[in-house]
Amino acid sequence: MTLTGEPVHSLEELRTRPVGRTGAELVLALRQALLLVDWDEAAGVFRVRDTENRELLLLGTAGPVHSAVVFEALATTKRWQPPALNSGHTTYRPEQLVTGERIYAVRGNEPPVAFGQGLTEAAAWKDLARIREAATA
Repeated sequence: MTLTGEPVHSLEELRTRPVGRTGAELVLALRQALLLVDWDEAAGVFRVRDTENRELLLLGTAGPVHSAVVFEALATTKRWQPPALNSGHTTYRPEQLVTGERIYAVRGNEPPVAFGQGLTEAAAWKDLARIREAATA
């Protein structure tokens, strides 16, 4: 299954994805929770809004995601009030994927919540900067 904006993957790539840990699966869960999820082609992100049109979350990938992203998406579906966050960023420990690669994540603590992800910490920071810049353009 692919969503608009998700790159085309081979069957072998799809088989190695962890179940419940892809951006596409998170988008579907968010939509089932009656949240508005739209692909922003120009920004290259999924924008998640509530029914009052408040932007809650920016998902910048449709591939495998860090567990911090999964947790944030699930918290959003349950309408959990996010904890008070300090300004700045939160860096998460890398996680091993079933493919053997490691995925890094960094979260921008200003609303809407956005995560940068990458195969290195530097790539995760670069991804977060891309998402933030594209989202405000």
